[in-house]
Amino acid sequence: NHLARHQVAWLLGVPAAAAVVVAAVDRYTVAHPYLLADNRHYTFYVWKDVLGRSLLARRALVPAYLAAGAVLLSAAREGQPPLWVGGWAACTAAVLVPAALVELRYFTTPFV
Repeated sequence: NHLARHQVAWLLGVPAAAAVVVAAVDRYTVAHPYLLADNRHYTFYVWKDVLGRSLLARRALVPAYLAAGAVLLSAAREGQPPLWVGGWAACTAAVLVPAALVELRYFTTPFV
């Protein structure tokens, strides 16, 4: 019975999460002016040569985003109560969502 509930959760949760991530990628992907102007960082080249070329290139990364989110949530849940995990996710979103320019170093904030 537990396995069946787990499978149903995956069957409903994964497509729903994928739809949310695709919508977020389509609607909220923004190229910050600093990203486009500073060719000293690898993010400039990733955007110029890959992500900035087409919507399909950005959508192709959705499975990687979902996998990364699953790994992060799994790691956050180990030994932590659900309220703590929810708070951690909310604080991480509060840092990343309004950030106009996101670099790799911003993703280390929740782990420090």
